Amino acid sequence: MNSVKISLTIMAFAVLSWQYGTAFQPKPPISANAAYRSSTSLFAFSQVTEAKQNVMDVAKRLKEKDGVLIVDSKAKADLKAAVAQLEASADPPTQQDFDSKFKGDWTLLCSTATNADGFDTSKVPFLNQGPLKSIRDYINRSLQVQQRIRSMTKSGTVDRIDHVLEYQPPDTLKQLLDNLPDPLKTLNINPLHVTEGNVTLIHKATVESVEPVLRTSLSLESIVLSVAGTTQFLDPNGSDLVGINVPWGEFLNAGSFDTTYMD
Repeated sequence: MNSVKISLTIMAFAVLSWQYGTAFQPKPPISANAAYRSSTSLFAFSQVTEAKQNVMDVAKRLKEKDGVLIVDSKAKADLKAAVAQLEASADPPTQQDFDSKFKGDWTLLCSTATNADGFDTSKVPFLNQGPLKSIRDYINRSLQVQQRIRSMTKSGTVDRIDHVLEYQPPDTLKQLLDNLPDPLKTLNINPLHVTEGNVTLIHKATVESVEPVLRTSLSLESIVLSVAGTTQFLDPNGSDLVGINVPWGEFLNAGSFDTTYMD
């Protein structure tokens, strides 16, 4: 059975990427005490596995309905409840977890880091029907957020974390809106044939502690806009168009997050 690799963090990212990991193969019991310990371990493992799968299921469902950044209050509550259940049944990351899993690229499924409690979107009908819903649905399908955790030195120390917002713009109006007159359905709204736009938030990172709490501090250093396209004016593989350095990021644009579970 393949285990799921998942990371839970507090503040910036609620639920991050997954990928297939190692198999779990418990050893057979060799005594009554060993059998009891094995049974207890299997029960605990089962609890964690179920809670982990529940987080994934809830996150995927909410992303499909609400997108990456959740604003609906009930959706926020559902995700927080699923995360709390997993945190209650699983151990926090260890030094070994940090060394082997922390660095890399993580794809955000969904996050509650938009506002404090959100609001009831069912009470705002135009958000869930008509043109605005069609636009929201397209953005939900086309927007992806990645967290890239890096070491920029030979020492291997984590010192940079990028948050990358990737977006595929529509080519025609029919991709955004339903029930359009035929002449408008094929109207080209992407004359430069942009295939992807990326906004990268580059942060200086410092791991403040690993155990008992894996805590990482961030300060925004720069913002980079890059675009890929198929016209003669754009690089099909993407190129940086604008880069903005952010002064005093450690004072004005700083924060920290706790990673409460990794597997």
